[in-house]
Amino acid sequence: MRIIAGQTKGHLLRAPRGREVRPTSAKVREALFSILSDRIPNAVILDLFAGSGALGIEALSRGAAEVVFVDQDPESLRALSDNLERCGYSPQARIHEMNSLKFLKGSDAPKNAFDVVLVDPPYHAEILRKLLPLLARGDIMKPSGIMVVEHFHKTVLPERIGPLTALRSDRYGDTMLTFYRRAEGEGS
Repeated sequence: MRIIAGQTKGHLLRAPRGREVRPTSAKVREALFSILSDRIPNAVILDLFAGSGALGIEALSRGAAEVVFVDQDPESLRALSDNLERCGYSPQARIHEMNSLKFLKGSDAPKNAFDVVLVDPPYHAEILRKLLPLLARGDIMKPSGIMVVEHFHKTVLPERIGPLTALRSDRYGDTMLTFYRRAEGEGS
């Protein structure tokens, strides 16, 4: 797995071992960052279920100011730390070693802090049912922020999650990317 574009284009990223890990394919990462291209420079990004950090590191390579990574798997966290160090992005990264649900429920989650929230949970886990209401509070993202949920193509996500409205959904093989933004006139 390599970084696709930006300052560290071509750098090889280490992927954690294990059957629970499903790194985002290069095709999906390329599509995602093409869609978000104007939102990434100088952005503050939250990468939930970060795994190897491929999404957040790709954002840093493309000019993001800071990425907050959240993951609880020790092997993933080792790969993530190694990848950040090898790419030189450790100073721009904060790692929270915890469950994403606990992060969103707790005081560790800053309010109205993120320009982009990337959500990439295990495909066949029921975690989205618990996670979406926490994201629906609408207090994680900046008012102009955007959230992207990567999910299995057969998983249907709601059109609205609290103050967030689905903008678009795009399919790439078994993977769907669903984009959410705060509805016009809705504050946090």
